[in-house]
Order: sequence, then structure tokens, then C-alpha cells
Amino acid sequence: MSITRTTATLSALEDRLLALDLINDKQLELAQREAKRNGRKLRHVLVDFGFVAPETVARVLATEANVSFLDLATYAVDRSAVELVPRQLCRRHRAVPVARQGKSLTLAIADPLDLGAIDAFRESSGLEIDVVVSLERDLLNYLDLLEVAPKAIQDSIDRIIEERDSEQTVESRVVAETLPTGGGDEAPVINLVSQIISRAVASGASDIHFEPEEKLMRIRIRVDGQLRPDL
Repeated sequence: MSITRTTATLSALEDRLLALDLINDKQLELAQREAKRNGRKLRHVLVDFGFVAPETVARVLATEANVSFLDLATYAVDRSAVELVPRQLCRRHRAVPVARQGKSLTLAIADPLDLGAIDAFRESSGLEIDVVVSLERDLLNYLDLLEVAPKAIQDSIDRIIEERDSEQTVESRVVAETLPTGGGDEAPVINLVSQIISRAVASGASDIHFEPEEKLMRIRIRVDGQLRPDL
């Protein structure tokens, strides 16, 4: 669903939270003072103070913008869609393109009322933008994993493949010569597993799932009870 131009402002979020009895007047007043004093967004203060859950705020924002909420932690993002826009644009606006269909790009964003951000993605991609709302935390976590994990892990996989091919072409190699001596780099498989575990720990994962397919190995991690599509 494409976002429509609206006059909704931050007060719409406040009014909806109050109307749904998700916060009370005293909490709102306290959060407003804190937001004004530190120049922070009101919704961030409400969440940090524990007055309302981040997913609740995200769903209310989605309702105000007349768009859907997307749980990014369980959604299989189309990597080709992500590559259509600069990564720094995603981080600046807390947004990630998650799918492309024809001339439309589905954009998961923390603030669906930020029309300037949506226009920036439209201009950068040359596509029409369909907006969905996702948790800012999940958006940033995904960008972190996207920027750090794939290259390091892929490099290790490439090293494993190279060593395997080398071993297959020299079948008479002495076993002792194929083992790490301790003076060089870690064995590639150990290094790969170490990188995967490190990324999972940094993401707060409780489980790592290895799902072998015909020509690839899919790796998923469980964070807050939810499986993330890709490590």
C-alpha cells in the first residue's frame, strides 16, 4: 500500500496513544518534557521510559499513516532490493527496502510520516515507494548484519573451497602438511564458525540454525524468540 500525503503530525501519535489508554496524561507530560529538554523524538522517550512497548508505537504509527506493520525479524528480505539504494541512505532514515515488484519498491521504515525520507528513496531508486512500518531496532540490526557479516563469512567460505580444491588435486599430500601448524591463520572452518558465533552473540541470539539446501547453506539466528531470515 502506498503512503498518502497527510497532515498527521506527532500530535496524532500522542492522541492515539491516549485514546487507546496506552499512556496517561501524566506519562505523556513527563515524556514531552524529556523530549523537549534533550531534543529527542517523543516516541523514543515513551519507549525508553517503559511507558509503551516499541512495537505498540510502531503499530500506532502504521495506523496513522494507513500502512501495514512488517515484522522484519521474521521476514525474508530480498537482498537485490536492498542493493537498489545506498546503504548510508538506509541508515540515515532508519529504513530498508525489503522487496521489489515491477516499478514499485517496498520500503520498511521506522517513521512512515517522514515524507522527506520517502521522497529520498523514490528519487534514489527511480521507483514508486510502498511503505510498511518496522521497528527501528530491527532495521538497524539488519543493516549491521548486512554490512559486517556477509563479506567476512563469504571470505571464509571461499578459503574453505580453495583449500578443498587444492587438497583434491594433490591426493598424495602428507596429512601432516595439510594440518595447521599453529603459526599461521586459524583453520578456515574454525574461523568461519567463530565469525558466525560472534555475529550471533552480538545480535543477542539464543540459537543458531544451519539449514542445508541443495546448493547453499542457510544460516538463521533466533533473537527474542523469533528466527531472523539470514545471518
